[in-house]
Amino acid sequence: MDKKNLEKVTKTSKKVNSTDSVKKDKTSEKKVVEKVVGEKVTKTSKKEEFDEEPTLFHYSVVLLVLAAIFGLLYVGFEYYDAKTNDGAINNPNLKIKLYKYPFKVNDVEYSIQFYNPVSDLEKSDLPIGISKEDLLSTQDFKFIFSSDSSSHGEVIKVSGRLFPFLKNVYRFPLDTRQDIISSDNLSCEDSTTDVKYIFFNSNATKNEVVYDNSNGCITFKTISPELMGTLGDKFFLEMINQ
Repeated sequence: MDKKNLEKVTKTSKKVNSTDSVKKDKTSEKKVVEKVVGEKVTKTSKKEEFDEEPTLFHYSVVLLVLAAIFGLLYVGFEYYDAKTNDGAINNPNLKIKLYKYPFKVNDVEYSIQFYNPVSDLEKSDLPIGISKEDLLSTQDFKFIFSSDSSSHGEVIKVSGRLFPFLKNVYRFPLDTRQDIISSDNLSCEDSTTDVKYIFFNSNATKNEVVYDNSNGCITFKTISPELMGTLGDKFFLEMINQ
């Protein structure tokens, strides 16, 4: 091969190598671009997936909002219930509806349960013939029950509240063994102003509380046993608020 043909072949080879190099560079560049674009697409897809799926933070916010809503509803219900139910005790285990009445004696807080709403008791004209001063001006009390126990379940709606009312609130030294007596032979004539006898007559002709200031005798009277709870309510309401 002469020199001229050798130069021609060399140039052709260089041109081919140059072309192949350019193609390789473009191919590499394309792969790099595809790789970069692919990574960007993958990241974008992950971000979109992240944005679409709720996280623990989202659930927490939703739960807090729901808790706040239910909290407001509960407080609102309790406020409404207190205003409309006159202190009614919401206890599904109770067979009857009771009403809680708070009060203070010597700056100590107490509460008593009524069988009637306070608003009804305030309208009631049941005669309570004893003042708080008359009630408390003694050294002791005796609770007298007849031997006929047929009405005792209703009578206890008074006596069952009056005993702890006098013992725990006004600090009289009452004793269940000595100061609760079952007898058909005792009467108001056995009472004294120092030791007042308390009787319960559920078969009377009137609904009232009678006080004999000559001997200190106190009698709760109703025309039927079922009215003892209401008579007791009216009695306690007046004693507390005098």
